[in-house]
Amino acid sequence: MFWQRESTMFEERNKKIWEKVRPKGMKSYLIQSGLLTQGLIFFIALGFISPLVDHGFSAYYFQSEAFRNRLIIIGMVAPVYGVFIAYSSWKSLEKKFG
Repeated sequence: MFWQRESTMFEERNKKIWEKVRPKGMKSYLIQSGLLTQGLIFFIALGFISPLVDHGFSAYYFQSEAFRNRLIIIGMVAPVYGVFIAYSSWKSLEKKFG
């Protein structure tokens, strides 16, 4: 079946990627995937894109104390979120591919 072949190809591709990532270690993975990818995307999405949707392109909002407070709080939460997602991903990949 077509979807089974696609699934197998996807699994093989993921295993090859895992074989390259695994030797670098968990710490490297948490920093690269967690902080620099997941955490940064989360910070940008909630820190900047969400206010644009909520408040439009208002320069006033971006100069407000509420915006600065939002960035501070999200700046503290985003790295924790990123590391948590990366750690969960690492454990899942380790369980799946060994």
